[in-house]
Amino acid sequence: MDLERVVVRFLADASSYNRVLDGVNARLRDFARRTEAVSAIITAPFALATQAVMSLTRAVAESGASALESAMDYEVLAAQMNVLAGSAEKGTKLMDDLLKTAVETPFKVKDVVAAAKEIKAFGFATEEVVPTVKALGDISAATGTPMHRLILAFGQTKVAGRLMGQELRQFVNANVPLIENLAVVMRKPEAAIKKMVENGQVGFEDVVNALNHLLAKTGGFGHMMDVIANTTRGKWNQFVETLEISLMKVGGALMKGFGLGDIFDKGKAWAQGFQTDLG
Repeated sequence: MDLERVVVRFLADASSYNRVLDGVNARLRDFARRTEAVSAIITAPFALATQAVMSLTRAVAESGASALESAMDYEVLAAQMNVLAGSAEKGTKLMDDLLKTAVETPFKVKDVVAAAKEIKAFGFATEEVVPTVKALGDISAATGTPMHRLILAFGQTKVAGRLMGQELRQFVNANVPLIENLAVVMRKPEAAIKKMVENGQVGFEDVVNALNHLLAKTGGFGHMMDVIANTTRGKWNQFVETLEISLMKVGGALMKGFGLGDIFDKGKAWAQGFQTDLG
């Protein structure tokens, strides 16, 4: 009997002991959960701050690289403008005017510069480039025709000295009402204008006058770039181009500040020496 009582008491004590342990374990688990929650609250701001710093660092690095790329591209374009304009002074002014045109219009810097190079290639004087870009830009904005198509038709007419049938078709296909406006400025019926074109009797200056009339008349194509520039899309393009030009200037300052030209020269010399050593 004594043994039975001992066993019963032992089992009762063990059961009570297990209940205590279960309670302790439950409290420990609850404490662990609370500790994890507090730890998360404490460490979250530091984690967010670390992520923010890392993101900012990546953004700065990427912006710096983008600025350098833009600056190097600008340097090449500026050199091309210097050659096309005939001097560094004229080239610098032309480039500045083109950048200003890009910011004020819905066109991108690269599009405006490409248009200027095409116009210059057709023999236009340097001082005629920007006004021609703006005039054909207005027509392009009004008709939705890419500017390079208008430059091709206009430039070929200038080179020929007169309007030919092929160029007339190019204007017509570009949605430019050239015949109508030629009829007004030359004071001839449209049928007569077509015949004069066939006979080579419509000169380049006649075309210039007709396009100027188109741009100047009420309801014409004048200032269409301004109209498009005031749309949401136009304002977005202006913002992007302003940012691009700012990156160009920042990149230019970085190139000068770090002396990247000299660094690249030294790198080239090292690479050439390495090639020589390799035989």
